[in-house]
Amino acid sequence: MKRGLSYVDWTISVGIFIIYIISIFVIMGPAFKQDYSDEYLGKIVKEGLKESTSITIKRIPFYMVITQPVIDNGPLFTNLMIILDNLPLELHEITSNKQFAITNQTGELVIRREYFPDTEKIKFIAQPADFGLTEVNIVGGGNIYYSDKEFFSYLQLDAAEPFEYDHRTTYGITEELIGLDDEELGRWLNDTVEYLDIQELFKYPKEKDFNIQIFNDSSPPDNPQREYMKKEPTDKDEVKVLMWSDWVIYPSTQRAPVMVVVRTW
Repeated sequence: MKRGLSYVDWTISVGIFIIYIISIFVIMGPAFKQDYSDEYLGKIVKEGLKESTSITIKRIPFYMVITQPVIDNGPLFTNLMIILDNLPLELHEITSNKQFAITNQTGELVIRREYFPDTEKIKFIAQPADFGLTEVNIVGGGNIYYSDKEFFSYLQLDAAEPFEYDHRTTYGITEELIGLDDEELGRWLNDTVEYLDIQELFKYPKEKDFNIQIFNDSSPPDNPQREYMKKEPTDKDEVKVLMWSDWVIYPSTQRAPVMVVVRTW
């Protein structure tokens, strides 16, 4: 009988002890702060920025040579659709400052374009490849005269006739571009985005702060290309800085090297 009572007393004592320990953590819990390493906070921002803004683009350059008359009929403000090997190509907003190349041997029109298989986007590239260019003059009757002088012409496609001329294409090597999407950077790194939204996006600790600046080669130290500076450290804060080199890819598919600077505290 005494043995049974001793067991009950022991169980009650253990229960009271557990409740006491839990009460200590509940009461004193807010006083405890997680200690973050110097590299940890910067790594969170870096990974969050890359995951939310990174982009991969595959480009396949190709050249299309068309055997057809070239007529200087002024800017072409309507869209032009070309069917090339069952692939529709659209030329948008063709104006007189869009340059085409005329080969000096055959007088054929050369258009260079970029095809993006992943997104099914086709972009017009203003600067064509230099296959040996000649100056072109248009006279009455549509005759074309050539000179030996290299020259980018401003001639337009003759859109008044059905596009049924022979053509041939030369495809280049697929190029893969990886970097930070400039459009996504502009979407997130601007003053209209709430700081708590960025913290949640990056999974950054709410009791800590950070800011971001992105500089290109031409950016002066006081004028970054992109920045998010909703928070600024005080004189009492211990600030850690993480810097790394990266690439920014623009909507034109051009890319440029940048330096990303992240401050955490």
